Amino acid sequence: MRSAMSRSWGVLLTFSAIGCADPAPSEEADGGGGGNAPIGGEGLGATPFGGTFPDQDLGVTGGQPNTGGMPPSLPMGGGLPVGGGAGGGAGGVAPGGVEPPPDAMVPVERPPALVAAVVLTEQPQVPLATAAATVTPPGELPNQPGCTVVDVDPNAQAAPTPSYDAGVLRVSGTASALEFVPSPDAALGTRYQASPAPGDDVFADGAMLTASGAGGPQFPAFEVSVAAPNRVVVQEPRAAFGETSSVGDDLVIRWTPGQAESLLVTLLPAQLVPEVQPQRGKWVFCAAADASGTITIPADQVAAVGDEPDFPFGQGALIIVTRTRVGTTQIGPDTAAITASTSEGVPVTLVQ
Repeated sequence: MRSAMSRSWGVLLTFSAIGCADPAPSEEADGGGGGNAPIGGEGLGATPFGGTFPDQDLGVTGGQPNTGGMPPSLPMGGGLPVGGGAGGGAGGVAPGGVEPPPDAMVPVERPPALVAAVVLTEQPQVPLATAAATVTPPGELPNQPGCTVVDVDPNAQAAPTPSYDAGVLRVSGTASALEFVPSPDAALGTRYQASPAPGDDVFADGAMLTASGAGGPQFPAFEVSVAAPNRVVVQEPRAAFGETSSVGDDLVIRWTPGQAESLLVTLLPAQLVPEVQPQRGKWVFCAAADASGTITIPADQVAAVGDEPDFPFGQGALIIVTRTRVGTTQIGPDTAAITASTSEGVPVTLVQ
């Protein structure tokens, strides 16, 4: 059985694993922005913003089963360049002013284009894994290099987004074959849930992952594949409690290089003991080239995260490196995507 600390760390790693966004990030935002592709919808769960994050059965990461709490976005270089939120918004009052029953399907007109996204994430360090699927409208995603400071409330609720019916979706190449069956939901329009629930390990390094759909009333048949990313290992700072870094110095982060399309480095304030828990405040998001194996967060941005240290102990923080690979295919105006992400986290105390 995992310890409480492991469960909390797992949830936190799941935050950063993936996400996508409509708005660009700003220093006043309660969420983030970003990804690195011109398609996508609202954050598909498992991002460092918004929503509620239970200790287990996160469902999506995209994919919390707590569908009303999808985070809004992920800044530049984000782990999920495509996809959409599992949040709802399709509800309302039925014709004639009659409130629909809780499980009734609320008709939602199909938009001109949709993105069907299957999202698989792992945090081998915990271990923790999640799987989810959504079918949502596309949206433009910013793609800015370097690091951005964003004001984040990890407990903020995201605006819900309706999901559509693409029929049964299946995933092969995973440790166990997964199936996503659509079901009506008054809040979501259509809800997808993985069966069986993913275990601790969804995919092996380099595994060929394939998502396919026979088609449904609102989305055509498709098949799309991606090679799973290799596990990311943070080499500097060391993955050990007690590591410190000065708020007056640049923070150098190194990892085992890879060839993923997207690599996101996140530095966020966190309670480190007795459990690792994210804190509201300034979070730093950095897009990096995976093959470079290194990025430097400027001292002024490090200081923003540690601007209210708990002296004499300093400000607890967590560094998360997330590697993501994405496969997409176009079916007329629609897009199908499969995303696989893996993360590792390192605790550090920011001191004067």
